[in-house]
Amino acid sequence: MATYALSLVDNVPAIATPQNQVLLIDTGSPSSFSETGEIEIGGQKHLAPTSLFGVVTANYLRQHMHHAEIAGIIGMNILSKAIYEFDYRNLILNVNSPHDEYLKGALEVLDLSYAGGVPVLTIQVSGQRELSRFLLDTGAKLSYTIPHISAALQSVGTSTDFNPSFGPNLLATQYEDFSYTAGSTSFQHIIHENPQVTEGIRPYGVVGILGYHFMCERVMLFNPVTSQLIIK
Repeated sequence: MATYALSLVDNVPAIATPQNQVLLIDTGSPSSFSETGEIEIGGQKHLAPTSLFGVVTANYLRQHMHHAEIAGIIGMNILSKAIYEFDYRNLILNVNSPHDEYLKGALEVLDLSYAGGVPVLTIQVSGQRELSRFLLDTGAKLSYTIPHISAALQSVGTSTDFNPSFGPNLLATQYEDFSYTAGSTSFQHIIHENPQVTEGIRPYGVVGILGYHFMCERVMLFNPVTSQLIIK
C-alpha cells in the first residue's frame, strides 16, 4: 500500500508524486496526461501524453484552477489498475493493490457501472420513484443534476465552476437539500444545474454528477478492479 497526502485543488483531489508532480485524481476523465510524459502512482510508472486531446494542458489547468504546480491528470485509464481510499477529512489517499485487504470497516458495498469509461453510481433520489444513475466524478468541483430533479428543490443562488470538458466561468444554479440514499446510506448536500453541463452528460444515460459534495461526506474506497464503491 502507498499513502499520499491528499490536497484539494478547487475541491478536486490531488497528490504530489515522487517526482514532485501535482496531479489531479479525476475519475470523471477517461484518460490521463502529464506534462512530463510519465505518471507514477502506487509504485507503478505509466507513460502518458502531455495533454488531453491536444486541448487540456497543464498550463490550462494552472490558469483556471489557480494552482501554480499542477502537472496533469490521473484519469480512469490509470486509476482502473488499483484501489483507492479517499479520506477528505484527514486528507489522505491510500493506494492498494488488488490483493490488499480493503473491506475492513465497510459500511456499504455498492456496485458501479460505467459510461464512456467513467464510473456510474445508482442512487435513490428523495421524491423520485425510479433509481437514478449519476457519474462518480472526483474531478467535479460541484455536483450536478438535470432540471427534472432540481425543479423540486429550492434555488439558493449561483456558483461559478470550471471544468476541463466545458471550460471556465460556468454559472450554475445552486439548490439546497438534495437528499438521496446510496444503498442504505443517506446523503444530503447542495446540488447544481447548468444547461451546458447537464445536456453534455445526457448522452451517457445519466441524470447527474456526484463530485466533491458526495466524496467529502465519508471515507470512500473506490475499487475499479471489482467495479465497487465501498463507503466506510
